[in-house]
Amino acid sequence: KNEMKKVWFSLLAACACMMFSCNSKKSVSVGDLEGEWIISEVDGAPVTSSGDMPAPFIGFNLDEGRLYGNSGCNLMMGAFSVDSLNPGVIILGPVATTQMACPDMETEGKVLGALNKVKSFEDAGKGRIALCDENGSQVIILTRKTEKDSTAQ
Repeated sequence: KNEMKKVWFSLLAACACMMFSCNSKKSVSVGDLEGEWIISEVDGAPVTSSGDMPAPFIGFNLDEGRLYGNSGCNLMMGAFSVDSLNPGVIILGPVATTQMACPDMETEGKVLGALNKVKSFEDAGKGRIALCDENGSQVIILTRKTEKDSTAQ
């Protein structure tokens, strides 16, 4: 009986973990990535812009396979591709940045570090997209950039 309880407990724990991982979320089509997104969370913590620095954001140009944005201080650019045989899989090429020194390099480091871990993307609910690591854990939450966000910068 104890062995059976252990098996059930293990199954419940595995299901609970899956509920909070990218792999169990509703899938997002590649076309949904198009456009610009505010980087609203990194590794579970909200991202806030400091002072006169713009909020970190990332843009995806599907036609060119290019990404661009701002990592909290510096501009970033690079390439990306999606795996047409495995929905939700994304490959980010090396991300290059400008090299300005800024008051808040901590946010910049967190954003760039998290981008280096991205292997997939999924629906994060409420119109948001999660970028996930190789284990399916959410490392970045993206919120669609609005016209108001664009004029604030």
